[in-house]
Amino acid sequence: MYSREQRELAVERFFASGKSLKGVVDELGYPTRQCLHDWVRADPGYVPPASHAEPYPFDVRMRAVGLMRSGVPARDVAERLGVSGLSSVYAWAEAYWRGGAAALSGTGGVVRMRDDAAGAAAGGGEGLRERVRRLELENAVLREVLAALKADPRSGGTELSNREKARVAARLRAEFPLADVLACLRLARSTFYYHESRAAEGDRLAWLRPLVREAFEAGRGARDYRFVWAWVRRRGARVSEKVVRRVMREEGLSVPYAGRSRRRYSSYRGEQAPAPANVVARDFSSALPNFLWLTDITEFSIPAGKVYLSAVLDCFDGRLSSWSIGTSPDAELANSSLLKALSGREGGELTVVHADRGCHYRWPGWVRVCEENGVARSMSAKGCSPDNSRMEGFFGTMKNEFFYYRDWSGVTLEGFASALEGYLAYYNDERLKESLGWMSTKQYRESMGMAA
Repeated sequence: MYSREQRELAVERFFASGKSLKGVVDELGYPTRQCLHDWVRADPGYVPPASHAEPYPFDVRMRAVGLMRSGVPARDVAERLGVSGLSSVYAWAEAYWRGGAAALSGTGGVVRMRDDAAGAAAGGGEGLRERVRRLELENAVLREVLAALKADPRSGGTELSNREKARVAARLRAEFPLADVLACLRLARSTFYYHESRAAEGDRLAWLRPLVREAFEAGRGARDYRFVWAWVRRRGARVSEKVVRRVMREEGLSVPYAGRSRRRYSSYRGEQAPAPANVVARDFSSALPNFLWLTDITEFSIPAGKVYLSAVLDCFDGRLSSWSIGTSPDAELANSSLLKALSGREGGELTVVHADRGCHYRWPGWVRVCEENGVARSMSAKGCSPDNSRMEGFFGTMKNEFFYYRDWSGVTLEGFASALEGYLAYYNDERLKESLGWMSTKQYRESMGMAA
C-alpha cells in the first residue's frame, strides 16, 4: 500500500512534468502505470479528453434528415447513405427536430465552433461577444452550404466538394476572418488558395467537362472512370485516366455501387438426379463462338412482385446468346432460353453448356433438349459459385448498372420486363467492353466478319 503523501506526489508530478504515465513511474520508481492511471482519473483536477468527432459530414446528416422527413425508413436511409448504424440516423433526426440545422453541425465536413459557456461567463462582455460572433459564423456557413447543395443537383444533397467549400469561404471572408471560416469548414488553407488560384486563371478543363458528362450519360450513369476515359479518348481527347477521374469527382459523377453483398436467388433443391462432371473446371475462355455456353437464373424483387431472368452467355466474347424473362423460375423458363440459343446455332457445331446445380438443369426436359441437340452438359460443384463465376459476374454487372439503387415503385411487372429487355439488347449491341478493345460484342463480331 502507498501512503497518501506518495499518492499526492505522484499525481502532482504527472500534472506538473507533462510526462507520460510510464515516464512518471520510471522517475519515481512507483507505482504501476495502471495504479497511477487510476489515481490521476480520481483527482479533482483531471479533465477527460475530448471525444472524437463522428466520421459523417454535415451534408450527409442533412441529407439523412431530409430523407427521414420525406418518409423514407431509417434502415433505407442508412443503406442509401452508407451510414453504419440506425442509431446515428435517429439521433440526427431528433437533433434536427430539437435545434434545426445548427444542431447537426457538430462534426464532419462543417464543424460547429466549440461553445464554452464557462469561458464566456468568465470573460464577461468580451466572452459573450466572441460567442455571438462564432454563432453568427456558424449560421452563415450553414446557409451557404445548404444553398450550394441545393444549387448543384449532381451532389444529391450528400456531399460538398473542396472546390465548393473554397467558394463558400471566398464569399464569407469579407464578413469573417478567413482562418475561422476555414476552421468551420474543415478546409486546409493550402486547399483554399489552390482552388482560389484555379478560379483566377480560369478552368483549364472546361472543354473536357461536357465530354465527360456526355460519356457518363452514354454509360447510363453506371460505368466508372475507365469507360468514361475510353469514351472521351475515342473522340480525340488526349487526357489521362487520372484527369478524367478528377473531373468526374468535381462534377459529382459517380456510379452508385455500394459494394455490399446481397442475398442471391438460389434454385438448388438437393441432389435429385446424378450430376454430370464439371468439364469446364473454371476455364471460361473459348476460341470459337457457340462452343462454351454458361447459363443460370436470377431474381429481381420489386414492389410489384418478382421477375426472373434465364440467360445463356457465350464465353467467346461475353455476348448473350439468348434470354427468357418470366414471373416464375420454372422449367419452361430455363428450357426456353436454351432453345432460343440453339435456334441461332449452326448445325453440326459442338457446344458445351455449363450450369450450377439448380433443379432446372436436372429435370428430364432440360436433359432431353441437350441430348436431342447434341449439347454436352457440365455442372458446378455443389454450393460452389466460383465454378460458374463468369455468369455470376455478368449478373452482378447487370444488376449494378440496371437494377440496384433505382426506385421501382409504381412499375408493373410488365413494365419492368420491358425495361430489362431494353437493357439486355443494349448490353449486346451497344455496351462497350474493355476486354474487346472498347467495342460492343456486336461491333467485335462484325469486325471479325461474323454475324452478330
